[in-house]
Amino acid sequence: MYPAFPQPDHPTVDLVTDNAIMSQGMWNEISQLIRSELQNLLHPIFNEMNTKLEHISQQLNKAVPSLNKDLTDEYCASVVEEISESLPATTPAALAAFDKTIENNIHLQVCLVKFFANSHCLETVKTMKKAMPLIFGFVVADSAANKLQWKGSCRGKDKRPGLSPLLTVNAILGVTLTTCWAKRSEMEAKSITVPQIVSLIKKARTAAGVRHRADSCEAADPGNSSDEVEERGSNTSSQSHIALSARIKLIMEAVRHFKKKLVKSGKL
Repeated sequence: MYPAFPQPDHPTVDLVTDNAIMSQGMWNEISQLIRSELQNLLHPIFNEMNTKLEHISQQLNKAVPSLNKDLTDEYCASVVEEISESLPATTPAALAAFDKTIENNIHLQVCLVKFFANSHCLETVKTMKKAMPLIFGFVVADSAANKLQWKGSCRGKDKRPGLSPLLTVNAILGVTLTTCWAKRSEMEAKSITVPQIVSLIKKARTAAGVRHRADSCEAADPGNSSDEVEERGSNTSSQSHIALSARIKLIMEAVRHFKKKLVKSGKL
């Protein structure tokens, strides 16, 4: 028979419960202390991370428009790659064929405008008077300019084909100038008028013809002598101005919504 052990003054279960209650209270206190210390320790780290993330976000916001622009430029270059190989047109017939090819293709017209307007050689040009001959040279070679007059009908002995009936070509030249100038001054670009564009194209054609004759020692065409008179005269009909103005407006509108349409169609 086993001896009887004396019973403790306090039941064991009560001691365990008291110890458990005491341990839980201490644990809560220690947890709160750890949490507080961690917050103090991590607060400056979180602040620094937030500052860095904000900086990265700002840099990305700046980079995205540039990236979109690069993608748009790259897309336009790929679209016009094949047709640009035939430019500048070296004969009036080649220029007329080019005008006919792009006449009903507004998408290609816009791509050509953007492709020409992004040319590096236009970045340092300070006046529209100097910009237009460069833009003109993208499309019309000096040899072709020498064999063209402005008007669509013959003038006296001048039997050369006219440049003015090629509305799409002239509109692209005008819109390219406007688009290029808008990068410098939106207000100045908006003030460019159709008569001003026509005047600049006329002068660019005359200068290209003179340059060709000087470079090739080619005898002047009987019609070339009246080029300067044609430049000074207001012999472009208002009907022709209206038609050119409508074509320019159409291309300008397409240029304005070009990137949005590309994104929507999934091409960008």
